[in-house]
Amino acid sequence: KRQVYREKYEDLYEVTYHYDIFNAILSKTNLMTIREIFIRMLMTVKGVSVDKAVAIQQRFKTPKFLMDGYENCSSEQEKRSLISAALKEEVGNRKVGPALSNKIYEVWGV
Repeated sequence: KRQVYREKYEDLYEVTYHYDIFNAILSKTNLMTIREIFIRMLMTVKGVSVDKAVAIQQRFKTPKFLMDGYENCSSEQEKRSLISAALKEEVGNRKVGPALSNKIYEVWGV
């Protein structure tokens, strides 16, 4: 059972996992980096393929960079289209459309 807790401290967000969940993730693949974990986390959103997750991770290196990207947006609409705008020059399977960008925002940006 996966549990993620988000607590707001002023303008900072803290995302934590139970140790047993974190340990299980690491033990299956032997020492994953935060970037690899981020890619796996992105792929839990329906519609995010490996190609799309890698493209997002290359633009926003870690979850903190993605959260900062949302924080730097000036409007709700800009937040919802942040990822599709950031990846508009990508080709093929690496492009993220507005609907998927919105879905990722609902998971990561709220």
